[in-house]
Amino acid sequence: MWCEVLIARLLSNLKNNILEEQQNLKRTFFGRKTGVTLLELIVASFILAFIFQIGIRVWHHFIGKTSDTLTKRLYLQMEARKSTINLFKELQEGIEIVSPSPGSTFHYLVYLNYVNQVKLISLEKDQTKSNQEKKEIYKAIVSTKNSDDPADSAKKVIMENVLELNFTPYSNGGVLVNTTLAGGGGVYSFVNFVRLQNVTADDQD
Repeated sequence: MWCEVLIARLLSNLKNNILEEQQNLKRTFFGRKTGVTLLELIVASFILAFIFQIGIRVWHHFIGKTSDTLTKRLYLQMEARKSTINLFKELQEGIEIVSPSPGSTFHYLVYLNYVNQVKLISLEKDQTKSNQEKKEIYKAIVSTKNSDDPADSAKKVIMENVLELNFTPYSNGGVLVNTTLAGGGGVYSFVNFVRLQNVTADDQD
Protein backbone atom coordinates (compact mmCIF):
# COMPACT_ATOMS: atom_id res chain seq x y z
CA MET A 1 0.00 0.00 0.00
CA TRP A 2 2.69 2.44 0.96
CA CYS A 3 4.45 1.70 -2.38
CA GLU A 4 1.42 2.81 -4.33
CA VAL A 5 1.27 6.06 -2.35
CA LEU A 6 4.98 6.73 -2.95
CA ILE A 7 4.65 6.08 -6.68
CA ALA A 8 1.64 8.38 -6.86
CA ARG A 9 3.54 11.19 -5.14
CA LEU A 10 6.54 10.73 -7.45
CA LEU A 11 4.29 10.86 -10.52
CA SER A 12 2.57 13.94 -9.19
CA ASN A 13 5.90 15.71 -8.56
CA LEU A 14 7.13 14.75 -12.04
CA LYS A 15 3.96 16.07 -13.61
CA ASN A 16 4.31 19.37 -11.72
CA ASN A 17 7.95 19.68 -12.82
CA ILE A 18 7.02 19.08 -16.47
CA LEU A 19 4.26 21.71 -16.33
CA GLU A 20 6.65 24.19 -14.74
CA GLU A 21 9.27 23.61 -17.47
CA GLN A 22 6.63 24.12 -20.16
CA GLN A 23 5.62 27.42 -18.60
CA ASN A 24 9.27 28.51 -18.47
CA LEU A 25 9.71 27.66 -22.14
CA LYS A 26 6.62 29.67 -23.07
CA ARG A 27 7.92 32.67 -21.14
CA THR A 28 11.35 32.31 -22.81
CA PHE A 29 10.13 32.27 -26.41
CA PHE A 30 6.88 34.25 -26.31
CA GLY A 31 6.94 36.56 -23.34
CA ARG A 32 10.61 37.00 -22.60
CA LYS A 33 11.44 39.96 -20.41
CA THR A 34 15.09 39.29 -19.65
CA GLY A 35 18.00 41.09 -21.49
CA VAL A 36 20.26 39.85 -24.30
CA THR A 37 22.92 37.36 -23.33
CA LEU A 38 26.64 37.94 -23.89
CA LEU A 39 26.82 35.08 -26.40
CA GLU A 40 24.05 36.61 -28.50
CA LEU A 41 25.85 39.97 -28.51
CA ILE A 42 29.10 38.34 -29.67
CA VAL A 43 27.36 36.44 -32.50
CA ALA A 44 25.51 39.57 -33.66
CA SER A 45 28.76 41.58 -33.60
CA PHE A 46 30.55 39.00 -35.75
CA ILE A 47 27.70 38.99 -38.28
CA LEU A 48 27.63 42.79 -38.53
CA ALA A 49 31.43 42.96 -38.88
CA PHE A 50 31.34 40.38 -41.68
CA ILE A 51 28.62 42.26 -43.58
CA PHE A 52 30.46 45.56 -43.12
CA GLN A 53 33.72 44.08 -44.44
CA ILE A 54 32.00 42.73 -47.57
CA GLY A 55 30.36 46.12 -48.17
CA ILE A 56 33.72 47.93 -47.91
CA ARG A 57 35.34 45.54 -50.39
CA VAL A 58 32.51 45.96 -52.91
CA TRP A 59 32.68 49.75 -52.53
CA HIS A 60 36.45 49.86 -53.05
CA HIS A 61 36.16 47.59 -56.10
CA PHE A 62 33.49 49.82 -57.65
CA ILE A 63 35.38 53.05 -56.90
CA GLY A 64 38.64 51.55 -58.21
CA LYS A 65 37.09 50.54 -61.54
CA THR A 66 35.41 53.93 -61.96
CA SER A 67 38.63 55.80 -61.15
CA ASP A 68 40.66 53.63 -63.53
CA THR A 69 38.19 54.23 -66.37
CA LEU A 70 38.21 58.00 -65.81
CA THR A 71 42.02 58.03 -65.72
CA LYS A 72 42.24 56.21 -69.07
CA ARG A 73 39.76 58.59 -70.69
CA LEU A 74 41.55 61.62 -69.29
CA TYR A 75 44.91 60.34 -70.55
CA LEU A 76 43.56 59.78 -74.08
CA GLN A 77 41.91 63.23 -74.13
CA MET A 78 45.17 64.89 -73.06
CA GLU A 79 47.05 62.91 -75.70
CA ALA A 80 44.45 63.98 -78.29
CA ARG A 81 44.92 67.68 -77.42
CA LYS A 82 48.70 67.39 -77.58
CA SER A 83 48.53 65.52 -80.90
CA THR A 84 46.17 68.11 -82.38
CA ILE A 85 48.51 70.97 -81.41
CA ASN A 86 51.52 69.17 -82.93
CA LEU A 87 49.62 68.44 -86.12
CA PHE A 88 48.44 72.05 -86.46
CA LYS A 89 51.98 73.34 -86.02
CA GLU A 90 53.30 71.05 -88.73
CA LEU A 91 50.57 71.60 -91.31
CA GLN A 92 50.43 75.36 -90.88
CA GLU A 93 54.00 75.56 -92.12
CA GLY A 94 52.81 74.21 -95.48
CA ILE A 95 51.98 76.00 -98.70
CA GLU A 96 50.50 73.15 -100.78
CA ILE A 97 49.15 69.64 -100.31
CA VAL A 98 50.73 67.32 -102.89
CA SER A 99 49.08 63.98 -102.06
CA PRO A 100 46.50 62.54 -101.72
CA SER A 101 44.36 64.39 -104.23
CA PRO A 102 41.30 66.36 -103.05
CA GLY A 103 38.37 64.11 -102.17
CA SER A 104 40.42 60.96 -101.59
CA THR A 105 41.34 59.46 -98.21
CA PHE A 106 44.66 57.84 -97.27
CA HIS A 107 46.79 57.08 -94.20
CA TYR A 108 49.48 59.57 -95.25
CA LEU A 109 49.86 63.20 -96.31
CA VAL A 110 52.52 64.79 -98.53
CA TYR A 111 52.88 68.58 -98.66
CA LEU A 112 55.39 71.36 -99.32
CA ASN A 113 56.44 73.83 -96.67
CA TYR A 114 57.34 77.50 -97.14
CA VAL A 115 61.03 76.70 -97.80
CA ASN A 116 60.13 74.22 -100.55
CA GLN A 117 60.84 71.10 -98.51
CA VAL A 118 58.79 67.96 -99.08
CA LYS A 119 57.14 66.77 -95.86
CA LEU A 120 55.47 63.42 -95.33
CA ILE A 121 53.19 62.46 -92.45
CA SER A 122 52.91 58.68 -92.20
CA LEU A 123 52.43 55.88 -89.68
CA GLU A 124 55.11 53.75 -88.09
CA LYS A 125 54.22 50.73 -85.98
CA ASP A 126 54.87 50.99 -82.23
CA GLN A 127 55.68 47.40 -81.32
CA THR A 128 55.87 47.97 -77.58
CA LYS A 129 52.41 49.54 -77.31
CA SER A 130 50.99 47.06 -79.80
CA ASN A 131 52.01 44.25 -77.47
CA GLN A 132 50.50 46.08 -74.48
CA GLU A 133 47.17 46.82 -76.18
CA LYS A 134 47.08 43.54 -78.16
CA LYS A 135 46.24 45.48 -81.32
CA GLU A 136 48.14 47.42 -83.98
CA ILE A 137 49.26 50.75 -82.49
CA TYR A 138 51.27 53.34 -84.46
CA LYS A 139 53.20 56.56 -84.18
CA ALA A 140 52.57 59.43 -86.58
CA ILE A 141 55.92 60.47 -88.06
CA VAL A 142 56.81 63.63 -89.97
CA SER A 143 59.64 63.11 -92.45
CA THR A 144 61.27 66.17 -93.98
CA LYS A 145 63.20 65.91 -97.24
CA ASN A 146 65.29 68.63 -98.80
CA SER A 147 64.54 69.02 -102.50
CA ASP A 148 68.23 69.69 -103.18
CA ASP A 149 69.27 66.44 -101.48
CA PRO A 150 66.45 63.81 -101.36
CA ALA A 151 68.65 61.46 -99.35
CA ASP A 152 68.87 64.03 -96.56
CA SER A 153 65.76 63.52 -94.39
CA ALA A 154 64.78 64.01 -90.77
CA LYS A 155 62.02 62.32 -88.77
CA LYS A 156 59.96 63.57 -85.85
CA VAL A 157 57.16 61.95 -83.86
CA ILE A 158 54.09 64.19 -83.65
CA MET A 159 51.49 61.70 -82.42
CA GLU A 160 51.50 58.50 -80.36
CA ASN A 161 48.96 55.80 -79.43
CA VAL A 162 47.48 56.00 -82.93
CA LEU A 163 44.98 53.31 -83.87
CA GLU A 164 43.81 54.99 -87.10
CA LEU A 165 44.83 58.14 -88.96
CA ASN A 166 43.18 59.28 -92.20
CA PHE A 167 43.73 62.40 -94.30
CA THR A 168 41.06 63.72 -96.70
CA PRO A 169 42.16 66.91 -98.54
CA TYR A 170 39.34 69.28 -99.53
CA SER A 171 41.69 71.41 -101.63
CA ASN A 172 45.41 72.09 -101.94
CA GLY A 173 45.17 74.22 -98.81
CA GLY A 174 42.86 72.33 -96.43
CA VAL A 175 42.61 68.77 -95.12
CA LEU A 176 40.23 66.84 -92.87
CA VAL A 177 42.09 64.68 -90.32
CA ASN A 178 40.26 61.74 -88.74
CA THR A 179 42.16 60.27 -85.77
CA THR A 180 41.55 57.42 -83.36
CA LEU A 181 43.82 56.94 -80.35
CA ALA A 182 43.99 53.86 -78.13
CA GLY A 183 45.58 53.32 -74.74
CA GLY A 184 44.92 51.57 -71.43
CA GLY A 185 42.13 49.55 -73.01
CA GLY A 186 40.22 52.70 -74.04
CA VAL A 187 39.62 54.34 -77.44
CA TYR A 188 39.18 58.04 -78.24
CA SER A 189 38.29 59.44 -81.71
CA PHE A 190 38.28 63.02 -82.98
CA VAL A 191 38.10 64.94 -86.27
CA ASN A 192 39.87 68.19 -87.19
CA PHE A 193 39.90 70.37 -90.27
CA VAL A 194 43.27 72.08 -90.81
CA ARG A 195 44.09 74.91 -93.22
CA LEU A 196 47.64 75.41 -94.33
CA GLN A 197 48.62 78.81 -92.96
CA ASN A 198 50.95 79.81 -95.77
CA VAL A 199 48.64 78.87 -98.63
CA THR A 200 47.38 81.69 -100.86
CA ALA A 201 43.70 82.65 -101.05
CA ASP A 202 43.40 81.17 -104.56
CA ASP A 203 44.69 77.79 -103.37
CA GLN A 204 42.13 77.62 -100.56
CA ASP A 205 39.19 77.63 -102.99
